[in-house]
Amino acid sequence: MGYKLISDREQIKDAFAFFLRVLKVETWRITHEHEDYGFWVKRWPPTEGPQDGVALGLVRNEEDTARITILPERPSGPCACLVTDETGVKYVTHDGRFAGNATNSHLFKENTRNDPEWINVPGDRKRYLVTPLDGIDDNDVLENVARFVRKRFVHSPEDTPMIVPGRRLDRPSLNRVLYGPPGTGKTFDAVSEAVKAIDGTADGDRKQLKDRFNRLRKEGRVEFVTFHQNYAYEDFIEGIRPVLDRKKLRYELRDGIFKQIAKRASEDPNNRYVLIIDEINRGNIAKIFGELITLIEPSKRLGEEDEAKATLPYSQKSFGVPANLHLIGTMNTADRGIALLDVALRRRFDFVERMPEADHHGIAENIEGVNGRDLLRAINDRIVEKLDREHQIGHTYLMDVETLEALKRAFQNQVVPLLQEYFYDDWEKIRGVLNDNAFITKRGTERPVFDVLGRDDGRWLQAESYRAIYGDNSGTGDDE
Repeated sequence: MGYKLISDREQIKDAFAFFLRVLKVETWRITHEHEDYGFWVKRWPPTEGPQDGVALGLVRNEEDTARITILPERPSGPCACLVTDETGVKYVTHDGRFAGNATNSHLFKENTRNDPEWINVPGDRKRYLVTPLDGIDDNDVLENVARFVRKRFVHSPEDTPMIVPGRRLDRPSLNRVLYGPPGTGKTFDAVSEAVKAIDGTADGDRKQLKDRFNRLRKEGRVEFVTFHQNYAYEDFIEGIRPVLDRKKLRYELRDGIFKQIAKRASEDPNNRYVLIIDEINRGNIAKIFGELITLIEPSKRLGEEDEAKATLPYSQKSFGVPANLHLIGTMNTADRGIALLDVALRRRFDFVERMPEADHHGIAENIEGVNGRDLLRAINDRIVEKLDREHQIGHTYLMDVETLEALKRAFQNQVVPLLQEYFYDDWEKIRGVLNDNAFITKRGTERPVFDVLGRDDGRWLQAESYRAIYGDNSGTGDDE
């Protein structure tokens, strides 16, 4: 049977998302030439681990360890990814290799040379084991991946691979920025990501996550800072600061928050540390990071192959960034688009978009007769049409709003003022976003005057005023 490559990136990503869900692991790995989705396996000695096979685990450059690529994200070139057979059925290919100078690397060829379950892909010299993507249940996927491990990485046919679900098998991205419009939960997501980076999981409700986050801060494993226009290198790395001591002024060298947590992380290499930078785009990145912008790259962290250090200008001491320190930033795109960011920052951080979720479980579908989800969706659709997608209104503005009184407060204190800011008091456009409902009235035609309803006006508490935003509106604005 003949096979051919599928090069559509969306299909490739969908296929990998399917495997992530089934295996219950997060498995992102960067290689020199392309991005792989994979995990590591290790042959455990009898005295140290499972007696009868191969367990998945976080290992690096050790003998008898191997790397499995579930799905290489490389839609062209000498690397199979997603293939289809002559009947149109899609398959995911599995590949792998032993790390370093593993003593049993010869098993690669021996286990696959004459195995009929392994296929050849046109234009590729490798052989692959494949898992069908269509018509297969979760248990079949697990069994097929286990068969792949057994066929390629074990010492003897009697060994049984063991899939370990629910463990984080590789470290998450060291530098990332969560970006999106205001009110999309970026700051809380940063809290969740910090807990996840340290614990390997972020299970629990909002209160439990916040409690765990606060405990980590007390332990000194998480720090939180907000950038602003006056924030400087001296605040972030190190600088000379004046100190008033018994009415005498003296100066001392003081470490900034980044240097402080980096020191703690260096002294505790077996644990992960996190620095959250809120509103990262509001600061002057080149000024704040200085020469250390290079050192935060994963490949230049302490202990890595391309380890780099810099001599700090004030203390004249050599300084490097440890590999167990994660940087998580948040960025409000309504203030400044991602395209305007410092190029150095964009190259060294992974950017993860956070957009409004109209169907978020925290938004009520019946707020005393108002569908909160339809309401938010209609407003954002018009904002995108009249402005852009970066200035939408986040779902947190309507979360936990369960009464018309609460909805009134949200619109008076947050939604309408935000629209004023977005459209620079262009009331005609604001009326359009609100579908000409009752909240913005217009007097006159040649030189119209616009008014916002008084805060005590009863129409703020009428369900019809809000339904008019997402429904057919025959005109409730009381125009003259």
